[in-house]
Amino acid sequence: MRWWAQITHGDPNALALERRLRAFLDGEIASLQRRFGYCNAALDKLLAALGGWAPIGTRMRWPYEGVPEAVVRDLHPIARDQLPSSSRKYLPAWGAYALTDDDAGAR
Repeated sequence: MRWWAQITHGDPNALALERRLRAFLDGEIASLQRRFGYCNAALDKLLAALGGWAPIGTRMRWPYEGVPEAVVRDLHPIARDQLPSSSRKYLPAWGAYALTDDDAGAR
């Protein structure tokens, strides 16, 4: 991974990338945990859905609450704006996502 190579070779761009990632995680993701009390697993599923890594959705099993799929849709443009361009290739176009009636009402 290019970022790992930057880290291990002391490239100052690695620290700049980390700062941008931390700003996104602290500003957007951690605020969801503080405001709504989502567990770490729910936030991990949110990030997986946001990145399009796996078609697993954001639903959680009882007794946990999943982050609504609509939040993925809302965070998508923010992530594209705040994350570095090298990370944007992992954020598919929003059209790649399709909400079902179950997803829209799941929480």
